[in-house]
Amino acid sequence: MAFAKRIIDVQFQLGQGDFGEAGMNTVDLKGLRCSAQIEKSGIYGQAVLDLRIWGMSLSMMNQLTVLNRFNFAEQRPNSVVVMAGDEISGTSVVFGGTILEAWADGRDPPDIVFHLTAVSALYETLKAVPPISYRGSVDAALVISGIATQMGYQFQNYGVTAQIDNPYYPSSLRAQLEAVCEEAYC
Repeated sequence: MAFAKRIIDVQFQLGQGDFGEAGMNTVDLKGLRCSAQIEKSGIYGQAVLDLRIWGMSLSMMNQLTVLNRFNFAEQRPNSVVVMAGDEISGTSVVFGGTILEAWADGRDPPDIVFHLTAVSALYETLKAVPPISYRGSVDAALVISGIATQMGYQFQNYGVTAQIDNPYYPSSLRAQLEAVCEEAYC
């Protein structure tokens, strides 16, 4: 097995506002020292990311700092995507989710680290949406596709053929998706 230089790239997207001079609400960080731990428990459990990044500018750290803000009615929260790999194979997405907490940790100067915790599908889990319902029998794949589109994801059907009778799904997008999958045995 050959040694390869490992790569962790990070992309931040602001829920509101932009990153100053660039006028963009998305910024890609490449080549910075990073440490990422991703925990995933169970089929319905949400992945949790614990990420540390060294070398970020203080202004960017200040802009991304957030502590337990769940009022999604006012604005969409900030999100993070982590891509990992190596120089030979390239990178692929290993985590995407909503930033729960993020702060600059200055306890070890001059190594100031930006520390964040993010949860996959947190926004989709907590954001209330109108219920969905259908009269009569409906294809489960059609319902799942509609929910996935609202979540900002693409749906690929790998053989879901179940029919659901008179479905009614209240609550969040994630709860709706879980209910359809449970009812359709998919």
